[in-house]
Amino acid sequence: ILHQLMHTNRVLQKSSLYIDYPDAERELAVVQRQVPGIGDDLAGQIVRFVQQVRGAGLRKVPSISETLDWALALVVLNADHLSRQVLADTLPVLLKDRQDIEQVLRQGGR
Repeated sequence: ILHQLMHTNRVLQKSSLYIDYPDAERELAVVQRQVPGIGDDLAGQIVRFVQQVRGAGLRKVPSISETLDWALALVVLNADHLSRQVLADTLPVLLKDRQDIEQVLRQGGR
């Protein structure tokens, strides 16, 4: 049984599928379609910010679902732009690692 489990695990590891993050244009379309009530300006700011954050060498890069969660939270909080205070208050919705949050805030949030 152990041999069969090891073989199955090797097969699963070899068949893993890697899907890259969407480009900014596609991610913006997803945010606008999936987040009711989001304004074009805020959606654009969110996507630009997330795209930049993904290239910042973080421990846990935000997924598209985390981007959508964050966008929805910002709409619910009636945010109309990404100020430093909005980032400080809501970044844990987007970033799950405390060191990542601190790094992004230390870099000026952008």
